[in-house]
Amino acid sequence: VAQQPLVTVGPNVQVSKSRSEFSHNEVLLAADRTYAKNLIGCTMAFSPQQNKIVTIAYISNDGGKNWDFAVTNDAGILSGDPSCTFGPDGKAYFIALERSSTANDRVVVYRSTDYGKTWSPATTLASSAPSADRPYVIVDQTNGKYAGRVYVYGQIAQRTVDGEFAGMSLAVWRSLDNGVSFNGPIGRLRDKSFAYHLANSVVLSDGTLVCLIAELDSQKRNDGYGNSSYRKADVQNGTLKVVTSTDGGESLTTGVKVSDMYADWR
Repeated sequence: VAQQPLVTVGPNVQVSKSRSEFSHNEVLLAADRTYAKNLIGCTMAFSPQQNKIVTIAYISNDGGKNWDFAVTNDAGILSGDPSCTFGPDGKAYFIALERSSTANDRVVVYRSTDYGKTWSPATTLASSAPSADRPYVIVDQTNGKYAGRVYVYGQIAQRTVDGEFAGMSLAVWRSLDNGVSFNGPIGRLRDKSFAYHLANSVVLSDGTLVCLIAELDSQKRNDGYGNSSYRKADVQNGTLKVVTSTDGGESLTTGVKVSDMYADWR
């Protein structure tokens, strides 16, 4: 029997050494497809000096042995839900929610053209305010028609003509110029009785954008909230779905069911 190659686990390395006094959570990590030793990690963090939650990105160019502070969003009263990734030719992207006032959130995008060493000022995505949630960023790194296109995927609030809140919808923005500007969003509304929990998106080898969604029935909660009973998650109360775009983010297909869900709201 041929000997299997060994997997070597290196020592633990503190990524946040330059902000060691911060408390970090909700972390994501991405690697550069062209130069695998280039890494970018992003996180929420509590800044004791500012007494608020901010978002931060760190970079490494030696495979994670050493890390440097890259960029932060700390302009509003708080920042959350960061996402980060690399694109081709030294491009890097960092996005986050920025809360400028109570109940007023927006999605902001930072871009780098030198592997995360320097960063542009923040750009606000159209229609992301006054309410947005859990955005993700991804780049088409295929050799296809939409190569280099940058996608931001999240959810935003919808309003009636009278300005009343009409629920959240999923939204996709697309950039045709390496993140300098964005078009959109295009989106899909949810049924009023359902809640969206978004997961990350991927780009397939043919350039298809695939977005994963947990669609949960808020009438079947199991955490004692409202009129629900506090019990184990033994009732099907949601559906895992994907929506796709095959035209570079200009339109979305009808959602396709992946499986039933037994989500635990507790």
